[in-house]
Amino acid sequence: METVVKVGGSTIRDRERCRKVVNALEDIESNISVIAGGGEAADVVRELDERFSISDEAAHWAAIKAMDVNAHVLSGMSPVFQYAEDEDEIRETMSKDHIPVTGVYQLLRKDDSLDKSWDVTSDSITAHLGKKFGVEKIVLVKSVSGIKDDEGKLHQEITAEEAKKSAGEVIDPILPEILQQHQLSCTLVHGEYPERVKSAIEGERTTATQILSK
Repeated sequence: METVVKVGGSTIRDRERCRKVVNALEDIESNISVIAGGGEAADVVRELDERFSISDEAAHWAAIKAMDVNAHVLSGMSPVFQYAEDEDEIRETMSKDHIPVTGVYQLLRKDDSLDKSWDVTSDSITAHLGKKFGVEKIVLVKSVSGIKDDEGKLHQEITAEEAKKSAGEVIDPILPEILQQHQLSCTLVHGEYPERVKSAIEGERTTATQILSK
């Protein structure tokens, strides 16, 4: 596997945008795995958490289950996509020239090392699993083009330390820590522009922000 791509919940929420991204991913020739953000399904869990004040443990695993719900949704949008729950299924899917859409719940149950809080979202989960998979690139498809400076200019590159200023807005607070800890980088790209998504995956220069470990 060369690249793990997270399709964010805000993209999945938008039918036309999501279809554009799915079509772009279908055209990728390199080996990729897709992870779905929680989106509206995770919002339901957050609402229930606020209503019932459930434990951090319960909210964490329910939100991860929400990611798997959206993974099923994505996997049903293309005959090239196939839902996969573990590394064996991912490899088998790729051997058939299909794109695995990874259900993360079982993988994370076996590797229960992430904090259990709302600070951990699909951003940090994707980076965490990207490290586990040994991928070359991590691409996060979002509803923004990346991280901007104080004057509103898009950063083409930024360090994880600098990116912490945007934690909780563009990215989750744990993502920069994971990138620093494991010496990873990732690219943020807007899902409204499928050609940018494709370029980011293929390593071509595009309108996006690359977060470097240092």
